[in-house]
Amino acid sequence: MKINQYKGMNNISGKYIRQARKQHNLTQQQLSEMLAERGLPLRRDCISRIEQGIRFVNDMELSLIADCLKVPVSKLLGLK
Repeated sequence: MKINQYKGMNNISGKYIRQARKQHNLTQQQLSEMLAERGLPLRRDCISRIEQGIRFVNDMELSLIADCLKVPVSKLLGLK
């Protein structure tokens, strides 16, 4: 499997996920629990690694995270 990075990061959404999560005054644990309720069991440490840009994020995960944070996926991709 080929691993691709952009500017040394494994995702571009992590910093935008962190911003949106903090704007909603949610902890990583609370976001993890919201995702689990929607059928996506992501532990708090996985969310931390996503926010740090260490972990890849697939489209299904990004869509559910956007739903939990009540933002469009485009915002989590840094698009206007």
